[in-house]
Amino acid sequence: MPQGKGLGWKWENSDRNKKGTITQLVEELMLTNTACRIPKDVSTIAEELKRPPFYGAISLLMCWTAAILCAFKAGSLSKLDYIGLNDVVFNRFDRFVKMSDQSVGTAMEMANVPKNCFIGFIEDNGGETKLIHAMISTGGGWAAGNKNDCIGLGSAVGWETLNLGALNWDVGNNCILAPGQHSRFRQIKIRYRQL
Repeated sequence: MPQGKGLGWKWENSDRNKKGTITQLVEELMLTNTACRIPKDVSTIAEELKRPPFYGAISLLMCWTAAILCAFKAGSLSKLDYIGLNDVVFNRFDRFVKMSDQSVGTAMEMANVPKNCFIGFIEDNGGETKLIHAMISTGGGWAAGNKNDCIGLGSAVGWETLNLGALNWDVGNNCILAPGQHSRFRQIKIRYRQL
């Protein structure tokens, strides 16, 4: 297994090209750490992931992979469900969240999203949908995630817990306005799925 700086990992070029290498390292780290062996509340796990030795490792993951791993470590997903979610990508995300799942269009609705839900931030360009961000709800309008700046809150890199009530809500259109790639803002729909 690679060894390293901070976490003792020393990356080899061949390791960088292996699909899932980072995820496998994080899984091994979490599975071998006594504090993470017993299923816990998702909020507790989200907080633990902010501290060493987990923070550096989980911060390397894609946002949806990090949310899925948090749910698994909280005991919210079976091993089979966890494995089934490993193929989630920006344009293939129905196992994580669907456009037909419960929508969130206001800060008040976000405050009512139950703890332990996958939250998907979805851009819809004329019927072509893509998952631009993913988090896991920790209750009361808060959620944990990685690489959150794409929704207009948080940091470009790093696992953090954020108050999603502070998003830039476009209430009339039942969405948020997130920083755009080719324009100032883009409309993003939010869907959640209870685990």
